[in-house]
Amino acid sequence: MRRLIAGIDIENDSFVAANSINLKSLTSIIDHAIRAILLTGVAVRSDKRDDRSKCANFSLAKSTIDSKAQVMRRECYWTALILIYIVTSGCTGQPAAPILSNSPVYRNSTEGFRFLVPEGWIQTANSVLPPGKLSGEIFLVRYRVTSPEAGATLQVLCMTDDKSLNMEQHHGEGSFRAGKWNVDQPLQNIEINKIAAERITYKVSVDKREMSKHVTCFHHKGRVYSFVGLFWSDDDQARQQIERAAESVIWEH
Repeated sequence: MRRLIAGIDIENDSFVAANSINLKSLTSIIDHAIRAILLTGVAVRSDKRDDRSKCANFSLAKSTIDSKAQVMRRECYWTALILIYIVTSGCTGQPAAPILSNSPVYRNSTEGFRFLVPEGWIQTANSVLPPGKLSGEIFLVRYRVTSPEAGATLQVLCMTDDKSLNMEQHHGEGSFRAGKWNVDQPLQNIEINKIAAERITYKVSVDKREMSKHVTCFHHKGRVYSFVGLFWSDDDQARQQIERAAESVIWEH
């Protein structure tokens, strides 16, 4: 079953929708637009001088100047409209995508937590969650884990908390190339840095190999944050790194 989170196909690690625009691209577009607008006046004044010197008939020169100015104003008008669309399209209720960072500490000041990122991990995607009630489960950040066995990942998912929700059943549903996850270790209530949490582990056969899913959940201020690690079951290094990352979570507010 294909599963989309924040515009990302988490089954094959590819973007399927662009809900945000790259910061460098946006800066470049704005820069070009500003330059075009600033140069409009210069170009009109220059054309005015040239046309006056070349045209014996001043009325004809004035008509030519006005026509060129009108074309330039029209171009600037459409440029401004495009910029307004680009900027406002990122102001919807959908999660945005900030610049990726490979900092040794992941800190999310909006959600109020941080955790240590093991050495060598590469951040492959992230987003900023909208305020208020969330529509479904939303992807927050994803890392590619450094391990001898390729394919291990850790991602943080978030959704609105619901006391009637069975987390063991929820994370056992089909996802990440698996039709259904088999519970390896049932839900356990644990404590991480004096904060209550839940831990569940699953296993499933994928491509004739056994894959593990390691889930740590935090219920915090009306939301559930799930740290989901995926790795081949015989990859002890990936399992240890994912556990250490989840156990380093600190809630700042």
